[in-house]
Amino acid sequence: MTEFTQIKKINVENRLEEIKRFDEIVNYSPFKGSILDLVKAKGFSVKTANKLINLEDKVLSRTSSLYRRAKKEKEEQYRKNIELEELNTTDSLTGLKNRRFFFGDEQDKKSHGEMRRLFLEAQRSENVLSVIILDGDHFKRVNDTFGHQIGDERLKEIANIIKSTARESDIVGKYGGEEFIVVLQNTNIEQAKILAERINKNVEDAKLPNNKQTTQTISAGVAFFDPKVSSDITDEKVLIGQADEALYAAKKSGRNRVITFGSEEYFNYKESLEKQP
Repeated sequence: MTEFTQIKKINVENRLEEIKRFDEIVNYSPFKGSILDLVKAKGFSVKTANKLINLEDKVLSRTSSLYRRAKKEKEEQYRKNIELEELNTTDSLTGLKNRRFFFGDEQDKKSHGEMRRLFLEAQRSENVLSVIILDGDHFKRVNDTFGHQIGDERLKEIANIIKSTARESDIVGKYGGEEFIVVLQNTNIEQAKILAERINKNVEDAKLPNNKQTTQTISAGVAFFDPKVSSDITDEKVLIGQADEALYAAKKSGRNRVITFGSEEYFNYKESLEKQP
């Protein structure tokens, strides 16, 4: 600004070099063009031009301050929204993802959860997608006999066992009540069943909170989607429904077991239902 103050008067026709130097000295801003226009058109004095520059600096400083404040508030609001979404999609007892995370707001037909995204991704990439649904056996008896506090402690331990047994790439969640869900990407039905059986064994072998009872078992149903062959599975709800059916078959076939949808065990169970009077 020192160089600028040496200019006695600015005249557009005769002092183009001074205007150029003015342009170089004052960094470009959204306001600079209008100031130069005024200087060129009116031939303002150095004092008046300096006042305009000072005003510009104040406006820029204020604008910058407002921008930083707005940016900070926006980032804070974004962080709060993320935290709220995390609370809404996390089971408070086990710390696992909850049903809302997987299926969205089920009261809103336009709301879709993570299962929709995973299903569409598998469909698009032609990679298999497997689902395991697990349920604690005789859990009502546990709550009625030992109380809900023991039941809750046991659910937390089962959740920890499932999470520690599952692979890092698997998505583990609380499906509802005493039910859990594991979603396995790029995993065929045989691999998914192996994992389900490993979880089943680890739960049975664990010493869970109970006061008196020493063992707890779980049943599991497994289903999978292969875009190349599973033409009957049109969306994620059908896939989940098949895993649910397999779980129900495991429950009705004696509990403490794993059954895959479409397996021999599954069809044996279905045949036994047809033979009932």
